[in-house]
Amino acid sequence: MTAGGARGHGHVGVIGAGIQGICAALALADRGARVTLIERTDRAMMGASLWNEGKLHLGLVYGKDASQRTIVAMARAALAFMPFLTRYIDQARFDAMLSGPLFYGVHRDSMVDADAVIAHFQACRRIFAEQRAATGGRYPLLGDELAIERLSAAEAGSIFDPGHIRAAFRTGERSINPHRLAAALVDVATRHPRIVFRLGERVDSVSNDKTGRPGVRLAGGEVETFDQLVNASWEDRLRLDATIGISPPRPWIHRYKVGIRGRWRHADNLPSLTMVLGSFGDVVNYGNGDVYLSWYPTCMLARSDAVSPGWQDAPPLPADRRTIASTTREALAAIVPGLRDMTPDGDLVVGGGSIFAWGATDIDDPDSRLHVRHDTGVESHGRYHTVNTGKYTAAPLNALDLVDRICGPQRLAAIG
Repeated sequence: MTAGGARGHGHVGVIGAGIQGICAALALADRGARVTLIERTDRAMMGASLWNEGKLHLGLVYGKDASQRTIVAMARAALAFMPFLTRYIDQARFDAMLSGPLFYGVHRDSMVDADAVIAHFQACRRIFAEQRAATGGRYPLLGDELAIERLSAAEAGSIFDPGHIRAAFRTGERSINPHRLAAALVDVATRHPRIVFRLGERVDSVSNDKTGRPGVRLAGGEVETFDQLVNASWEDRLRLDATIGISPPRPWIHRYKVGIRGRWRHADNLPSLTMVLGSFGDVVNYGNGDVYLSWYPTCMLARSDAVSPGWQDAPPLPADRRTIASTTREALAAIVPGLRDMTPDGDLVVGGGSIFAWGATDIDDPDSRLHVRHDTGVESHGRYHTVNTGKYTAAPLNALDLVDRICGPQRLAAIG
């Protein structure tokens, strides 16, 4: 079902002020809409939008999707990411948020062997070039081709412990510092004359009035009606959809995952890297000693198949977060010896957020639906729009889709 086009989009409510809600608000406000951003917490972009590795995915970790549709979806999203955000953030400032190029290591316990990874990476290169030509989009520090180079045994051994890693690759994929990006986006949105924030407001339910205009009922009983309403609330999305009569079409899983951030001495030469394919981990070096660490078996703290996972107001963070940080570092250092020489410059910080995905099992299951991520994005029901962001990278492209649906199909001029 499609939305009402350009008719009646004057005041748009957006539930959730994560990266998806912020991008949607900016895109809609730039097309003339008045936007009210409703956020349950007292600060914007404080959950998964802040506590992730910031990877600008090009499909490299989705080697279990034989259809290759996930590669296409990731490439299209990634090619829209920088053009959208540099409308609001100076290009030089954006570039300064980027990590170095990401290295990939094929773990000895990988679900796919090195030959299959090579074939998958070749498909990623081909699809990137196709989507670059089709969309005119741009990826940070890349031209028309996605660079992927297999490392020699000596080069791989300088980064990874060869007892754990069977093959290694240098790629053109990057991560962006989500903390710095969050601060920049929140600042831009806060200063936008057509965007109003309502922080610390929990939405109890959504419904349509007699004229078909959607509205929200807040926890305090207040009701506010809009010309259009966007549900970008992520972990609360299914619960709110249910209040307006929308049921999920397939099984789902909510996960609560943390990462470790901190300043480290002796981190100048530490590469950014990911291990494939399974429940392993990531290291991202944003420069100046700012490093993100995540080891999936330690950092995945909770799972739920409930409509509402129950941790929105009480995240499942243990009191002793130092154990999470030390266990993560030890697990990663066994595979990435360079981590052993790093010294924390002050306290390490553990923080996290929810991840929503279609599927009934986690990524340690080779047949999990979580290895496929092309069936995400915007779903419209009249003037109510619910957004399954899918991945952090996809937020700008989803925002452009929302603009098309709500304001009409005129694209933002700077994209491409």
